[in-house]
Amino acid sequence: RLSTLSHCPWTLRFVSNDGSSKSESKEPYPRFSYLDLRRQQNESWATSRLEEGIALAKSGKSKEAEACYMEGLNLVPSHTQLMVAYGALCANLGRTEEGISSLERALEVDPDAANAQQYLTTIKLQ
Repeated sequence: RLSTLSHCPWTLRFVSNDGSSKSESKEPYPRFSYLDLRRQQNESWATSRLEEGIALAKSGKSKEAEACYMEGLNLVPSHTQLMVAYGALCANLGRTEEGISSLERALEVDPDAANAQQYLTTIKLQ
């Protein structure tokens, strides 16, 4: 089972217009576990789904926004900002209990998530 990327030095060779060349050796690639790399990729993709979902929600495309949020949450279930965005969307669509549940989960993951607390308070006051 391969758990790290290859750890081997590499060399760049620069060739100028006159044909002369210069080599530059670099240190070995840093060691990353496959799971760390995958986690970073998932986080990045989930954040891009959040950004697209927000843009869609602002343009009135709620179903498409919800699909983006769900794709992101499927990759990173603990993504606080996605839970907040999804919760706010659900509340705006009249699915209050689902919205509250998502916002409460966001606060469980990050008790300092100000947006989650603000939306939750607003929803409960309505």
